[in-house]
Amino acid sequence: MRGKTIAIPIIDDSSDDASNNTSPTSLDNETPTTNKNESYGQKRSKLVPTPPPSSSRSLLSNSRSTSSFSRTGGGHHHTRIIVEIGKKDKTLTNFLLLSVLYAISHSTFLTFMGVATSEFGDLGARSNGIVFFTYGLSAVMGATYVVKTYGARNSLLIGFNIANIYLSCITVASMGVLSPLLKGPVVIFGSVAGGVALGIAWTAQGAYFARAAREYTSIPSNNTILPHEATSMFAAIFSFAVFLGEAFFRILPTFLVEQYHVSWTIIFGSYTVCSVIAAFGYVYVHEYQPTEEELEHLYDSAFTKATAAWRLFWEDDKMKYMTGLNAIYGFMSAFMLSFVNGEVVRQSFPQHDTSSTVSILLTVTSAVAALTSLIVDDVSHYIGKGLVVVSGICAYYIIVFLFVIHPELNNWGWSGLIPIFVLNGVARSVFESTLRSEFADFFPYEPEGAFANIPFQNGLFAAVGFFLSISFTCKFQDDYCVEYQDGDLHNTLAFELICMTIALLAILGHWRASNLFEQERFEEEKESLSRTDEVKLALV
Repeated sequence: MRGKTIAIPIIDDSSDDASNNTSPTSLDNETPTTNKNESYGQKRSKLVPTPPPSSSRSLLSNSRSTSSFSRTGGGHHHTRIIVEIGKKDKTLTNFLLLSVLYAISHSTFLTFMGVATSEFGDLGARSNGIVFFTYGLSAVMGATYVVKTYGARNSLLIGFNIANIYLSCITVASMGVLSPLLKGPVVIFGSVAGGVALGIAWTAQGAYFARAAREYTSIPSNNTILPHEATSMFAAIFSFAVFLGEAFFRILPTFLVEQYHVSWTIIFGSYTVCSVIAAFGYVYVHEYQPTEEELEHLYDSAFTKATAAWRLFWEDDKMKYMTGLNAIYGFMSAFMLSFVNGEVVRQSFPQHDTSSTVSILLTVTSAVAALTSLIVDDVSHYIGKGLVVVSGICAYYIIVFLFVIHPELNNWGWSGLIPIFVLNGVARSVFESTLRSEFADFFPYEPEGAFANIPFQNGLFAAVGFFLSISFTCKFQDDYCVEYQDGDLHNTLAFELICMTIALLAILGHWRASNLFEQERFEEEKESLSRTDEVKLALV
């Protein structure tokens, strides 16, 4: 990780005791107070703190200014720097623990969804649809309330314990002990619980990620990382852990079933136990104390907390323009799951078990995404996060374009499909790491609302994408009129053109959102410099 040497304000010895009594994980002294009736734009503008008065032993600075490291203070201050470096290490280690726990919980859940259709047929398909629907709905109808009321760490604990209800229901349904009349309701009930759980967990991890990155940058050291660099680094750590977990938990069942003929019931049960252990592991993740602003809004009405995502969307134009990014991610999820996994793989490998083949290809995606997440952080430092995000969109565009120019589904084979799933891994890595980092950068004043918008929009567009992927029918079979598993003829070109168009619109939307963000930064810097000049004049 590339560091930058900046100024570390040297505090008067008389204030050392007071500063030592301050919790290292609290940003209270740095967080401006806000009126709960203020708009999101007003809250954002107050994130730039007023510069402190200058003295012979303190450096005038604001949230974006830098200068050289002062060595005043001798060994005492060198000792303090060592202590602060230790705090940075603890912050990073704590976030790594959270990432590993989340990877286990997330990967076991995805594995269950991935085999639900093959194990339960139409019931499994309905189950996945319900999970997506309730996932997106809960993100804007209650997830922000839970996170704002109980905190990000506790909300992760709540969310994944609810998710274990889904895993338990699927496990019980796979045992064959339930009658047909009970099996359906048990699976549906578990699916509703699972969707609600994912909405809470996703919003909570986004809020925790933003807070951890902010805490990391607030701790002084010789090589201090700027806020946008911290979010990029933490996003890379998180996505690497998640994708590595996906790769492991996806390939393991294929190996156990093919080589040792282990039943899916045993696999479901074992994965449920892993998820339960991981869920309670969040108890050992550090719980950050509320900031001054969070305390001020702790007793806001339930309606205000629950509608944070809606209000952010309507009041901040950046979120509107970021919608295209979530749209292409949602549509491509439907394209890959419904068209590529469901039809292309089946027709390309008619003699192979489709579920096992798909598991292998999905493992390729997860492995590539994990490896890519290790380099996107460094790449973003050289070309910028914006170009990295655009490269992810281009990867999706290329996937669809390849099927447009090569529509014969039964001729793809391993040599054709592996590059498709490699590109999908690159795109997923960008969207799960760099885009996550940009959301934290663009909306630091409302992380819960920002990260709740992601699952809501993803879920909404994925649901629309699944519907459209099977809605375009045709009458005469040809390269773009393909017979699906249901026996009907479907027009594949129409949905492909929609996905390509959305990809182009996503690039334009991201460009506009980035411009708005840069304008906001420019105005903040002007305001901060103006306040600095006022303080200097007052001291003359």
